[in-house]
Parts: sequence; structure tokens; C-alpha cells
Amino acid sequence: MGELKVKADRSPRDTQYDANQLYNYLSLAMKCYAQDDANLPNSFSHVILLPNVDFRWFVKGEQWIKQLQVGVDRHMQFDIQETDRFAKKKKKNQMYIKKSKELDECLVKIPIYCRSYYDLVNSFEKVIAGYPLESHWRRISRELRELAKIASDGL
Repeated sequence: MGELKVKADRSPRDTQYDANQLYNYLSLAMKCYAQDDANLPNSFSHVILLPNVDFRWFVKGEQWIKQLQVGVDRHMQFDIQETDRFAKKKKKNQMYIKKSKELDECLVKIPIYCRSYYDLVNSFEKVIAGYPLESHWRRISRELRELAKIASDGL
């Protein structure tokens, strides 16, 4: 599952991610687990792709996110109580995560990652090295790098 923020803009309308969005994404995964259906996925992660890795892309993020990248895999780390508190006003719309304990258990199963467009491009370039039709993938890589530059200009 992924969330993509594309504007290099500080306006809060559609460029910021709030605690409720985290609950919504995680509740989709929890619904799949609850269905216990072989046709549904049973393994999840969530990637938030941003112009750059910075708290400014999160609504009051410094208050409910402990770290944007921590550990070997650079996953996000949350203050469970504060995340629950910030999402409390809106999370009534989903049925799968109602308490902070459930959120904590969910985050053990489902890693959340915050990455920049440049992180995406750099990873892509590592993977395509020596791959068949490498010149084709290099053209795509250049396009991705240009898009990353456009999204990040002015930051």
C-alpha cells in the first residue's frame, strides 16, 4: 500500500499526511487479515513517498511520529498514544483499529516506510544494473530522476 504526495508545496490540503490516514491504510490490511481469504493478500507494508523525508509533510507529525527512518530497514517509529489521540476524531469511520493497543500490535505486523522520490530512483537504479534491456530501464530511471527533481524543487 502506498501514499504519494506530489506537490512541493506547504499548503495542507492534499499535501500532508495525518494520523487518520495511517489508521485508514492499516485498517484495510486488518480487514484482509479478518477475512482470512486465500484470494486476499496476507502480508503488508505501507510506503509514504514524499518529495523529501521531512516532518513537514505530516500534520503535526513531530507530535505523533518519533522517527521518520529508524533501524536497518529505515522504518517509521510512532508514539502510539499520540497517534491514537490525533486520529481519534476521525477514526470512527473504520472498524478494525479502535484502541492504541490494537495500533501497536498492527505496527508490529505492518512496517511503515517514509521515502523520498530520490530514494525510489536510487533503489531502482541499483536493481536495474546488469538487467536485460538495461538501456530501456535507464531511460525510465532518467525520467524518474527528472520527476524527483521537479517534485523537490524549492525545498
